[in-house]
Amino acid sequence: SGQSLPQVRAGQDMSLQGYGELKEVDGHHLRFLVRREALTQTVARILAELEVIDLSVTDPPIEEVIGRVFQAGVVE
Repeated sequence: SGQSLPQVRAGQDMSLQGYGELKEVDGHHLRFLVRREALTQTVARILAELEVIDLSVTDPPIEEVIGRVFQAGVVE
């Protein structure tokens, strides 16, 4: 799909700008949408700049991918 979802459980309050499109905040659990080509650099920044308790990277749910295609009107 060209995008991944890093999910972070953070142990501190933080500025969230610049890490990707923030999709969900649930307490200290954060979910970002990040372009696949920026994923390695983004995860490295998150680990270097934030107090990370846990981190996982997954593909977005197919429903989100299909929704984004229909919203944009193009396939990326």
